[in-house]
Amino acid sequence: MKAFTICATDRSSAAGSADARQWAIYALGGALIKAYFALGRPSLAANLIRAVANAPNKPALEAYPKADQVTWRFLMGTLALLDGRWSQARDELERAWTLCHRAAQVQQRQILTGLIPLELVVNGRLPSAALLGPHPTLDALYGPFIAAVRRADLAAYDRALERSLAWAVDKRVFAALERAREVVLRGALRKTWLALGRPNRVSVGEFQAGLALLGGGGGTRDQPVAVGAEPPAGVAGGVGLDSAEDVECLLAGMIYKVRPPPSFL
Repeated sequence: MKAFTICATDRSSAAGSADARQWAIYALGGALIKAYFALGRPSLAANLIRAVANAPNKPALEAYPKADQVTWRFLMGTLALLDGRWSQARDELERAWTLCHRAAQVQQRQILTGLIPLELVVNGRLPSAALLGPHPTLDALYGPFIAAVRRADLAAYDRALERSLAWAVDKRVFAALERAREVVLRGALRKTWLALGRPNRVSVGEFQAGLALLGGGGGTRDQPVAVGAEPPAGVAGGVGLDSAEDVECLLAGMIYKVRPPPSFL
């Protein structure tokens, strides 16, 4: 911490000079934030981030080595994700991904772990097969979520979230994955609307039936299930929506968080 303070408060060197102590500020700051994460105290990073922002004679972040830029962007994105600042977290991780060397597979995987659910939350975009191909671990972990989103299958999404709970909490992406559940709900509502012939209104009961049927694996992107049909045995309560009040609660939350529809729907 003392070394970081010396670098952050140094006024003895000209701005941008080769021997300026400020060239170490992001490397030392990043190391300290990693230590805060390891201690389970990421909130301690707030004062350090302010010190970096207010450091005198500090060159722009873009002037630092790419390794320092990637690490700092990744850490800022992770902190924003923990705070629920989805758009800022997505922007920081996207910049880190752009700057990351393509041979740095471990660092790429760490960035994508947070960027994939954030893209879904912010822009409604799913990762392509080409993106996940070099990372089979992420493909296996996020595959069930991606399949559930494409089918608008809320029950399958909840099962995937339950199976991946420990991993998602450890990687600090549980909140983003839980928020992305809204995308599945919007997809289910759209498919129900299509199945009913695009009416001006969809009743709570019709949406409840659509959720139950989609939970049975019926329907694809533009081939919705027949809402008037009987749901498969054991499916109606598969997502914990046994009453109209449960569905009304979901709809109220969707209305409260109105946003443009995801691009893949």
